[in-house]
Amino acid sequence: MYDSVVRGFTSPLPGGLQELAILLGNLAHESGGFTQTKEWACQYGGCAYGWYYGRGYIQLTWHDNYQKAADYLGRPDIVTNPDVVSDDEYTNWEVVQWFWTSTVQPHFQGAGVSMGASVYKINGFIECWSLGGGGIDYKRVGKIQCFQNQLVGWAEENRGC
Repeated sequence: MYDSVVRGFTSPLPGGLQELAILLGNLAHESGGFTQTKEWACQYGGCAYGWYYGRGYIQLTWHDNYQKAADYLGRPDIVTNPDVVSDDEYTNWEVVQWFWTSTVQPHFQGAGVSMGASVYKINGFIECWSLGGGGIDYKRVGKIQCFQNQLVGWAEENRGC
């Protein structure tokens, strides 16, 4: 995994170790501790996302997001063969980088680097009260706080988004 991270995620993290902790905590949550690269419940149909269900450590969903990632990365195979996001480690990290830098980081500029701001862009309609969700999943909070304690020396308590 290390080689793929180094090759696939090369963008800077302006929020430093705090941003890295939030990124890794979110990815660990979305991927079952970096063990799942496909949304388990959707692999056999029945999800609103159709063929474009969650894949990769970021759990990329919806055709529109696959298309945007494919266009940005110059990788049409991301749309024609979405399993490449889950099955190829390098592509997985490229997609993580694209999503994080195009969707989450811009939100940090206005909202600040925080757990809540990241979840707002990753899973807001499910986990953010402000968007009708039920609150940030306690497992996600625990993973982010674990990385924050290790990398920053403190854990964020504000769970709003």
